[in-house]
Order: sequence, then structure tokens, then C-alpha cells
Amino acid sequence: MDFWKNKIAVVTGGSKGLGREIARALAAAGARVILVARNEADLQEAADAISASTGQAVDFHSADVTDPSAAAHVIEAVVNEYGGIDVLVNVVGASLRTKLVETSPETFRRQMAINFESAVNCTQAALKGLIARRGRVINVASLAAKTPWPLVGPYVTSKAALAAYTNQLRFEIPELGGVLLVCPGPIRRADSGERYRESAAALGEGAQAPGAGVKLSGLDPDELARRVLQASAAGKRELVLPRKAQWLFFVDAFSPRLGDWLRRRFNRHR
Repeated sequence: MDFWKNKIAVVTGGSKGLGREIARALAAAGARVILVARNEADLQEAADAISASTGQAVDFHSADVTDPSAAAHVIEAVVNEYGGIDVLVNVVGASLRTKLVETSPETFRRQMAINFESAVNCTQAALKGLIARRGRVINVASLAAKTPWPLVGPYVTSKAALAAYTNQLRFEIPELGGVLLVCPGPIRRADSGERYRESAAALGEGAQAPGAGVKLSGLDPDELARRVLQASAAGKRELVLPRKAQWLFFVDAFSPRLGDWLRRRFNRHR
């Protein structure tokens, strides 16, 4: 994919999961990749592994980008070292399982900080430079950005805010080279069946399952990363996977009642 060759790419949440896969795909395509995450040991391990598999040097910065000043400092450091940024990929995110009636405002605030404000902090810090270089922004949300789902209310709310912010960027700043919103369903990973087993034990099997019990097969992370880069290079505005999920969103636009019925049908553990 020649489009990404020699591009300066910053990937937040790049030490694990989908962020790491996107970073690896960018490096394999010839981009100069800078990983950003909180844990320096995880960053070092990810950078070494990506470099070994792609033959490309990978840099990293340790920072908690939910802090606006830390995000601004990282962006400034990358610009000073590399001369600018060509693509910013915001992948920082975390979910949890909780009954809405039992969820505190503080839990909502924390989810907003991780899933929404982290992307805003990095993007706003990089925005003028991205505009000057016709750079691109890729924001990784979730199918949850477009639909309610049981036991993940704070996650849904924060990802919906990220989707709205991404749409605003695309609409208000056409000078950017491209703005892509990525809304994937559950992604396959080694610990998919165990991640929430302990924390959500009291909420039932549905809460413990990948995607909080949605009847969708897990997406292959390598293939998803490839599709993300293809979509951004092609100037697409949105990538929703699996594609069949889009039918639910079309139904919602005409009949929220029917949409709610379909959601319950897609829930493995009603």
C-alpha cells in the first residue's frame, strides 16, 4: 500500500489490541510509526515486535492522553522530532459492564475521558499541523457508537460522543486530507472469553461474553487493520463492520421500536 510510505503516523492505544495491529499494518506499508500508550514496558515490547516483523523502526511515547497537557506534550514532541504528523489514529478505549440504574456519574466521566476525551485531546493538539499537511484522522469507535446495548451504557455513551466529534471534524474542516470513523463489532483476541468474567460475574453470562452477548462473530484484527488503512487511503468517511450491522441502523432511522426488537433478537443472553 504505497499511499502510506514515509507517512508520519501516530497511533494512540498502540501497544495492544487493534491499535497495535493498525500500527503494524502502517509500519508494513512503509509508514514511520509512533506508538502512544501509558505503559512504557508494553510500548517497548510492541515497538520491538512490530520492528522485528516489518523491518521498520518504530518509536513510542509513554503518556496518559486523557490528560490534555500530556496529549499536547506528546504531539509537540512528535512534531519537533519528525517535522509533522500525516495521520493520527485514535484507538485508546476501554469498556466495562454495569447496570445503568447502578452506574455512578463518576463512571460515566471516566469512560468519557478514556473513550472520547483522549481522542479530542490528541486531535485538537495536532489539528493545525494536520490541516497544514492535508493530514488524516482515524477515530476508532465501535458499533456501540450507533446503537444502545444492555449493560454497557457508559461505553455506548462515550463512543457515541466520539462518533459525533468525528462527524463534526469531517463536516467543519474539509481542509483535512480525510477523516474516518471506524465502527467495528467485537474483535477476536486471545482473552475474549475471559476479559469480563470476574468483573461482570454478578451480571450474568451475557455481560461476560464478547460484545456483551451480541450475536456476531469476532472480527479478525489483522484483516480489520488492513480494511481501516484501505478505507482511509481511499478517502472513505466511515467503516462499519460487519456490514450487516448497518441494516439495524437503517431500521432505527425509520422505527426505533423495531430497532429495539431486533437488538433483543441479536442478544445471546436476553
